[in-house]
Amino acid sequence: MNLRLTWHTCCGLGALRIQDSIRSNGVSLPPPIWRASTMSPTRELVNGTNRSGEIPMNLRLTWMLVCAGFLLAGCGRVSPARIEKAAARAAERRAAGVMARDLARDSTSRTTRLGAERRVYKYTTESKALIFERKGFSSGTHFTSSAGPGRPLSGKSAEQRFGLDYRPDRRLGITLPEGTQVKANKVVGGSPGYGEIRVEQPIPPGAIDSKSILESGRK
Repeated sequence: MNLRLTWHTCCGLGALRIQDSIRSNGVSLPPPIWRASTMSPTRELVNGTNRSGEIPMNLRLTWMLVCAGFLLAGCGRVSPARIEKAAARAAERRAAGVMARDLARDSTSRTTRLGAERRVYKYTTESKALIFERKGFSSGTHFTSSAGPGRPLSGKSAEQRFGLDYRPDRRLGITLPEGTQVKANKVVGGSPGYGEIRVEQPIPPGAIDSKSILESGRK
């Protein structure tokens, strides 16, 4: 009876196969007792390989782990430019959603006329403020529901309170004349409870009676 031990490696894992060649008389095998040292894949290495010319299992596993580490490190690296673009797209989607809800709400709101003139504010940017001062306000423009006393909000606070899709740096004071057609509602996408009005007719630039520059950091 001849016993041959052959070491096979499949996908980096070793498998020990015992080939049993029994001579013609068919003698049965005694139960073999193997020592751990005879089964070690690294017991005889020559230049990183065993006698059969194969790379040992522990070296293969180490190499696989190193490669996997490099791959995972590369997959987890995200450039700041991609993060900025993703944030911008998310902000655009939020703004579009707020505008859609605002338009849907305003389309079902009741139009009324002011029983007396009312002073309101328009938080806007410097470039748009120049246009308003030349051309006035078109129908559908939103304003605060009233003009309270005190200093103007900061651009950040105004943006958050009124659900604006931009950071304002100017505040215009406007006096709406008696009889102006408006729709009164609560702000959408901003702080709960704050009111706003939307004019349903053009407002001339002469209605602007004050202009303030918003100070950064002021509440």
